[in-house]
Amino acid sequence: MLSVCLSILAASFGGTAHLVPTDGATNDLFGASVAISGRHLLAGAPSHDTFGYLTGAAYAFEMQDGQWTQVQKLSPPVFETYGEFGASIDMQGDFAAVGWPGAMQDSTRCGLVILYSWTGTEWALTQTLSDPDGENGDRFGASICIDGDQLIIGCQLDDAAALNAGSALVYRRIDNSWHFEQRLVPSQGDEFSWAGRDVAIDGNIAVVGAYREWNVDKIQAAGAAYVFIRDADGTWIEESRLVAADAYQGNYFGYSVSLDGERLAIGSILNDAPIEDSGAVYLFTRDGGSWTQEKLSPPDVGGEFGYSVALQGDDLFVGAVYHAGPGYATGAVYRFELLDGLWDWRGKWLPLSGTDDCFYGAAISADVDQVALGAPRESTAVPWSGAVYVRPASSGCSGDLDGDVDVDVNDLLAIINAWGPCTGCLEDIDGNGIVGADDLLEVIGAWGWCK
Repeated sequence: MLSVCLSILAASFGGTAHLVPTDGATNDLFGASVAISGRHLLAGAPSHDTFGYLTGAAYAFEMQDGQWTQVQKLSPPVFETYGEFGASIDMQGDFAAVGWPGAMQDSTRCGLVILYSWTGTEWALTQTLSDPDGENGDRFGASICIDGDQLIIGCQLDDAAALNAGSALVYRRIDNSWHFEQRLVPSQGDEFSWAGRDVAIDGNIAVVGAYREWNVDKIQAAGAAYVFIRDADGTWIEESRLVAADAYQGNYFGYSVSLDGERLAIGSILNDAPIEDSGAVYLFTRDGGSWTQEKLSPPDVGGEFGYSVALQGDDLFVGAVYHAGPGYATGAVYRFELLDGLWDWRGKWLPLSGTDDCFYGAAISADVDQVALGAPRESTAVPWSGAVYVRPASSGCSGDLDGDVDVDVNDLLAIINAWGPCTGCLEDIDGNGIVGADDLLEVIGAWGWCK
């Protein structure tokens, strides 16, 4: 069991924590997957190779005395090269699942998922899940989503419908043991659709992204997402095949999916609006068995905007890993809030100043008032060792007087121009009837992109 962990970057990031493992090594890709629930956080490092090339690992952190502390390193039960243990992770309360898509089962590299329970002092392995019809190269465990007593697992290269078409498998917990319930196979089932790269489940609704699937109009790799509904008899039935209203070749609609009740977010990472490969996210709302569609383009240049998505109530978090910063793939995460029926851009988060090509936003996990963000290529320790950021879901942006989600010189000038008595003025941030030094300090303290 390992301890010690991180640095708290409150001075620079307004309460954001920056986590790296104690044994981070070159090309580990720590943060390629992440899950947060209450005082627990798990992050995968699928390329960690202490025990062999790409064997992988996962790291457990716990909130202790106001700081995130590394409490455990989870290693695969058997050390296998190319196993990529930790490629996917999900967690809910004291229960967690770790994907191991390159794991061997009966001499077949079909993939496994390892289940853990928190004992109060450590994460203990409780069960191993496998595909009952697993075949070599299926990548069972490519994605995971937990919802109470049910979970869904992506099997990205499954051949159930066609070669590498992909599928997803639902499991159900009965008397503290998990049992296979049903395989969800998309109806179109094109070869190389790679359905199951991302999956989501909430109540009686499950979603499977098939981002390389051809459109019905034979538009190559336009992508699709499939919605399945669990009926009264406990059978999952395909309800809808969702595609972008403006489907175009190679847009990869369905690369990421997130479901919250009857709201659904779907990433389309190579969408060309406003510029080539800037990305887009499509928001769907279910009403009476049908889904209405809304397209959300990045408010700036994006950069594979939609690589990761996370819906949490009226908040939406979107990763754009190729958002340019110091490097070509520095990355950014955008926060949107549903206000009066419209998704309003409320903030943009960036990694540590000076980080280069860190893929910030490759993984996102939202939990009520906090969000965990993976940056698997960050080189804070050594090249591409990776990092995870934990930040408040929203810290507000009272200094953004012109509403452009950036506190800058324009907001500063607005304070100066309104200086003095000004009851009810927008510039009177503290509401004392006078635009003065306290309001000026509020703008200076919030300087930069809204958080």
